[in-house]
Amino acid sequence: MTDNLNVILSSGETYGHLNLAVALIECIKEHTRQSKIVFVGVNGRVQMERVLPADILKYSLTIVPVERKNRYKNLMLPFYFGLSLIQSMKILQQHRPDVVVGLGAYPSGPFVYAAALKKIPTIIIEPNVYPGKTNTFLKNKADKICISFSETAMHFPKEKLVLTGTPIRNSIIYPSVDRDSAYRFFGLSPNLRTCLVTGGSSDSGALNRVILDNVSLFAGNNIQLLWQTGERDFAYVSDRLKNKNLHHFRVLPFIEQMEQAYAIADLAVSAGGAVTLAELSVSGVPSIILPSSTVTENHHMYNARAYSQKGACIIIEPHDIAKKLPEAIINTITNEQNLKVMQKQIRKFAKPEASKLIFDEIMKCVLK
Repeated sequence: MTDNLNVILSSGETYGHLNLAVALIECIKEHTRQSKIVFVGVNGRVQMERVLPADILKYSLTIVPVERKNRYKNLMLPFYFGLSLIQSMKILQQHRPDVVVGLGAYPSGPFVYAAALKKIPTIIIEPNVYPGKTNTFLKNKADKICISFSETAMHFPKEKLVLTGTPIRNSIIYPSVDRDSAYRFFGLSPNLRTCLVTGGSSDSGALNRVILDNVSLFAGNNIQLLWQTGERDFAYVSDRLKNKNLHHFRVLPFIEQMEQAYAIADLAVSAGGAVTLAELSVSGVPSIILPSSTVTENHHMYNARAYSQKGACIIIEPHDIAKKLPEAIINTITNEQNLKVMQKQIRKFAKPEASKLIFDEIMKCVLK
């Protein structure tokens, strides 16, 4: 148990990045008698306040992401980076952290860079197989680099690397629910196969349309859906389902209690985000992965391939969703032997100790 730790975490705007931060916050609180934790991010698709603990002080930088469709918008990037660097310096001066941890994504770029300029110990975490531009930019500034896949090592200085895995929340690692209570929680039947559908933050629209077009097919094969549509599509999907008389479909805009969802999922259909894959691994949920076509650096595809090559998931590319997904769901979820093999293989990727391993690296940097 460590007496005191003053740490600032910096990350991006997606649920994956914020859940990564939550996992580390839980570990820091568990292994310190007294800690001061500050989070620096950006207000974007997901509000930090919705995910992060209420007692964590939060800041938003003015940084913006690289625009890949309209390159002219990137002319202002140097200005925003410089402004965020100044904001970062002020936050560092005010809180004087023992260590700064970058969790990837563009907001952590100027912040970790500012910490390195001030000679504050820095750690960056790269949960993806293929690193993002931010962590590639920071690789020579960081004191330690924590990775989740051995394949990632070729992209970073060898002497800085530690293979830790991806931190995930305690509620996923140590779920306090059983299948029966989870079925009751969602109002689903324990006598039917359950497919958990979550589209991620990018391509959920295309996925939702395909699922909508095939709900009767799933119902006819005794498959029930626990379906996270995303906020944008929830009203539309709910309206389309009104007259279909489907008793065993639970449709939600967002599932906060993912440990309950994983407890009853015989199969998951999901994007290929690193944190989601780590959660599926610990929970042992066989999966069909739909790598997002809009994610930078093609992260989802690289992540999914690492799993697929070991028989831990099935990949369906974005252009094949309408043609291949319905049949893949039915053929996979109704094949008991295949599900058991996939479950065994995906569990091999589980690293429930990841948060503690990263915490140990944090303390090494602080005590150095």
